[in-house]
Amino acid sequence: FGYDGLAFIIGWTGGYVLVATLIAPYLRRIGSFTVPDFIAARYRGTLSLPGGRNLDLSAVARFLATLVLISCSFTYLTAQVYSTGVIMSRFVGLPFEIAVFVGLGGVLVCS
Repeated sequence: FGYDGLAFIIGWTGGYVLVATLIAPYLRRIGSFTVPDFIAARYRGTLSLPGGRNLDLSAVARFLATLVLISCSFTYLTAQVYSTGVIMSRFVGLPFEIAVFVGLGGVLVCS
């Protein structure tokens, strides 16, 4: 990455260190392995609804946390697919639409 990429590398490394020292101990203490598990354990309880029914708040919190994580992951993945198409179209000279599939095929083969 060179000197310009140093901030990028330090940022990612610092982020992992902060997660490992500030967030991971709480996840271990509760016994959860995912963020939705942690949110569900944090927001336990029931809400009384009309008609004598009860709503499990931990299930609602888990569902909302899952939606937030999926939307963030989808946004990140969209940017990655777009950049793969741009890079492949510039290097190989293919149209962008075809370069996306070629780049994703290369990622699939390599992983």
